[in-house]
Amino acid sequence: IKYIRSINKVISSCNEETTALVIGCVIGTKFSQQKMKEIQDAVHNMGRHLQTGKDVLQRRLSCDEAIFLISKGAKTFDFCKEKNLLVTGGLDRIIRMWNPNFPG
Repeated sequence: IKYIRSINKVISSCNEETTALVIGCVIGTKFSQQKMKEIQDAVHNMGRHLQTGKDVLQRRLSCDEAIFLISKGAKTFDFCKEKNLLVTGGLDRIIRMWNPNFPG
């Protein structure tokens, strides 16, 4: 996970194909304690919420995040602000270059 100051976004990568690379908006610090409490409560009460069907945590709006689907996931990434270019590498040994505004 990495914060990119020039675009004020957080980028994270993982080996899961459906969420291999996620670019998300940064939430203001005045809400960070509230969000952390929601996450802690959801984890603590996970079994209870699954049984009742209630979803405590709200998903991000689609306009607040971009999800890149990459075969075999992304092990690493880097961002070049001069070229507005996102580069990923993964277990398939393919280096991919992306425009961060268009997940493809």
